[in-house]
Amino acid sequence: MEIVDCYLVACLEKDTQNILYSYERDFDRFKVNRKKP
Repeated sequence: MEIVDCYLVACLEKDTQNILYSYERDFDRFKVNRKKP
């Protein structure tokens, strides 16, 4: 499974630390391969 990281990039402008941390954790948990925009 792959997701494009547009939503994450949009959120980074608002809240860098928390959003990034939670996304990283979810990606690790579901073993998602992330595409960098």
